[in-house]
Formats: sequence, structure tokens, C-alpha cells
Amino acid sequence: MDFLSDDRGVLIVNVGYGERVYPIENALVSVLQKNENTLEIISVSETDQSGKSEPIVIETPNVELS
Repeated sequence: MDFLSDDRGVLIVNVGYGERVYPIENALVSVLQKNENTLEIISVSETDQSGKSEPIVIETPNVELS
């Protein structure tokens, strides 16, 4: 994936119920980032029929810190 780097990663959210056996289609997934005193919307999407969101690119700690 071209958008990955030492300080970027991908988040995929799985939404389900009943021990996650039953996927929830069209669930709203919101990803927020806290910046000092505010929240910034990074992504808003819906899950597919299998309960998964599309890949969401997010900032991560540098890989050298792992």
C-alpha cells in the first residue's frame, strides 16, 4: 500500500453483535483525532455487508519507537 510509511498505518473497523458473529451492515464509523482542545474528524464511513469499514489511513507513532 503506497500510503503506508513509518508514521502512517491503516485502520479497518469490524462491527458486529452476538460475539461478533453477526455483522452489522451500514454502521456509521467515525474516527476522530484529539488536537489540544479540539477534536478533528479524520474519517466518516459506513460498514459493508460483512460489517467492515473501508481502510482508513491514520497517523501512528514512528515505527522506530515500537
